[in-house]
Amino acid sequence: VARAYAHFSLVNLFCKPYNPTTSASDLGIPYMLASETELDGRYSRGTVAQVYAQIDADLTAGLPLINDSNYEMPKYHFNKKAAYAFAARFYLYYQQWQKALDAANVVLTTNNTTTKNMLRNWKDFRDATKTGGTDIEKFAIYYTREDETANLMLHPVYSLISSSYFSTSNARRFIHNHRIAGETLATANPWDKQGNSGKANYGYEFYWFTPFDVFDNRRDAVVYGKFPTFKDSSTRTIMIPFTTDETLLVRAEAKILLGQYDSAVTDLNMFTSKFIQQTTINGYTSSNTLTKDEIIDFYNGIAYSESTVNGATQKKHLNPSFTISSDGVQEPLLHYVLQCRRVLTLGEGLRWQDVRRYNIEVARYQSDNSNRNDATVKAILPANDLRRAIQLPDAVIGKGMQENPR
Repeated sequence: VARAYAHFSLVNLFCKPYNPTTSASDLGIPYMLASETELDGRYSRGTVAQVYAQIDADLTAGLPLINDSNYEMPKYHFNKKAAYAFAARFYLYYQQWQKALDAANVVLTTNNTTTKNMLRNWKDFRDATKTGGTDIEKFAIYYTREDETANLMLHPVYSLISSSYFSTSNARRFIHNHRIAGETLATANPWDKQGNSGKANYGYEFYWFTPFDVFDNRRDAVVYGKFPTFKDSSTRTIMIPFTTDETLLVRAEAKILLGQYDSAVTDLNMFTSKFIQQTTINGYTSSNTLTKDEIIDFYNGIAYSESTVNGATQKKHLNPSFTISSDGVQEPLLHYVLQCRRVLTLGEGLRWQDVRRYNIEVARYQSDNSNRNDATVKAILPANDLRRAIQLPDAVIGKGMQENPR
């Protein structure tokens, strides 16, 4: 299972996303089935289809072998729930919707009450700042608690993310800037159809936690602290690769793609009922649960996003390698689950995978130095652009491995 996850991470960084039509010829990565015995060996890349098939084989062989009683600290290993959460994400990317649903059910169960009790209680973040230290440290330590049911696996890593992300000097330039914040949170959302309801605080009062840490009274700059800083090292932190919340959204997406719309909406409402508070601000009352028709009406009521200075919306043109139903229901529900995941996993990198899987066009904006509300579109990453597969490292290409086409 660990080998499958390592190769899954690599293939989704350096290769094209899985596509049943082209993956048999799309360049993959070497799949290491045994330890190296040859110094400076040479390997062929194979194909994306071959990599996915081998990941599937490893999961099929490995999942039944996992026994949590073998671990002194299960959450620092691929325990059963974490392994099946990975399997759910893998099969979603592999376009095997029923297998993704089945794996997610192992993690969450099929009992809605049980599932809801397993989700993160975001309301508790209101109490996370009552201990000593900076707000960033409090949130991060609280978020990565081992006894948090929602945290399925903890992954200590060497990384500068905690010190690089959460600094005032990097806040506006490299993380989550004013324009992106306006597209994701400050704009109208299904749970806040008015948008900007709080005005001064961009409507974030509707969230049980503040999605952005506040520097100089700004709430559009930095993703709140998810990654704790080790006091003896600025190069170490803890990441949470799998949570019950994200697995629930995987299950909801799989159900949407299987046409199980009502059940998918139930899953989405379980997430938002814990993530969004229902309250009234400036005369407007937020909604933390929605009907299927309300979701459809919301997305039918906003324009598709365009790569212009003022044309960005959360309703993207979706161009996946599978067919989206023309029934008028599936696409709006997909827009909603993608938006929920985008907000939930801020700063974790999963949005890039959704952009790749759904072949979403990406505009690169450059703000005016004197007025952050003014910007120009400096470049566009169009659908099917070869650069969506990141180029191999120079050292690897220098050893003779075939580079990604450009």
